[in-house]
Amino acid sequence: MNHSNTDTNVTIAPNEMHVWGEMTSLTIQLGEIENPNIVNEYMFQFTSPKTGNPTSLALPSTIKWYNDYTVPVVNGKIYQASIINNIIVMGSVTLP
Repeated sequence: MNHSNTDTNVTIAPNEMHVWGEMTSLTIQLGEIENPNIVNEYMFQFTSPKTGNPTSLALPSTIKWYNDYTVPVVNGKIYQASIINNIIVMGSVTLP
């Protein structure tokens, strides 16, 4: 599911990939689990601007970071995240 850069406060559904381009801020809420008998994964991707302030990312307080390490969002990177059972794994690559 592609989002515009005006979609800054979004509830994402499980088992869909949600993609944003360059974002200055992004607030994500998790939608209701659709089927409790399967793994429900919340996935998203966004780009932090090359210049100016990096993306301000806000997630629900129930989310726990893998290995208790909160990934810092910095300029000039594309981030992808996966949330399963309220545990987030997030990584990045540098923009070309």
